Amino acid sequence: MYVAFFGLAHRPFGPAPCQGSLHWTDPHWHDFERLRLALIDGAPLALVLGRPGTGKTTFLRALLRDETLTDIFRPAFHTNPTGDGPTLLRWILSAFGAEAGAADPDRLLARVGTVLAEIRAAGRLPLLAIDEAQGLSAAGLQMLDRVARPPQGARQGEDTALQIVLAGLPDLEPHLEQSHPSLLGLSRDSTVRLQPMTADETADYIRSRIVAAGGDADALFDAGALALIHDQAHGLPRLVNTICDRSLNAAFGAGRPRLDGAFIREVLAEWQDSGDALCLLERPASSPPRAPQTAPPGARD
Repeated sequence: MYVAFFGLAHRPFGPAPCQGSLHWTDPHWHDFERLRLALIDGAPLALVLGRPGTGKTTFLRALLRDETLTDIFRPAFHTNPTGDGPTLLRWILSAFGAEAGAADPDRLLARVGTVLAEIRAAGRLPLLAIDEAQGLSAAGLQMLDRVARPPQGARQGEDTALQIVLAGLPDLEPHLEQSHPSLLGLSRDSTVRLQPMTADETADYIRSRIVAAGGDADALFDAGALALIHDQAHGLPRLVNTICDRSLNAAFGAGRPRLDGAFIREVLAEWQDSGDALCLLERPASSPPRAPQTAPPGARD
């Protein structure tokens, strides 16, 4: 393992951020803050949309760990939902740590209502986050609407049984539009679309992960290496992590203390020769660089 070779405290580019290494670009920071405020204001439904690898799951988990929100909400997390309406209700109950206790859809729905009422009676608001939500069936969406929609005549934030955050691929939005447009209407002012990082943001992202692991980024990667990693990863954090992790491992094997663009290119060529599809994604259009900011107030890594 390359950690000791490069004098690092831990692996900086694992699949999930280590303690202290969560990095926020300026657009992600504003998206996070806007969504957090929308939930505090009582938005019944929020959407987090993005291509694979843009950091939706990291974004969602950071939201659920935010100190301000955990003081207000009782959060629950579910990923990759499938099945019909009753199946979704059972998943909701499980996410909130409750037993279903019934099989009939109406009784399950009543049981969900009881659990949500108990959470509210304890002084907190129930918040359900669903990752990979593009997998929700039409029946599941219909049931989710029944659970989430506030009573007729209630103002936003009043008597809302359950607030929901759905994270998924960009086609989640047209899926909602086609299957259940009334549910999509609940997210009109609470939708964020995560974008790939710019070249400057990618470089700052790599540096922040290495610094959090106790290393010196400029001593490990030169400017050419950073630029090539961004180009090949298309600014997607997940691919940046993969390329950096594999490149550091290859450098360890070769005994190289510093990685330049030529070495990164050699490593990428070896993967492509082996049939690895890592670098075969279509490159997105570039966008102007934006300066990164610190993490949102109250966010935990």
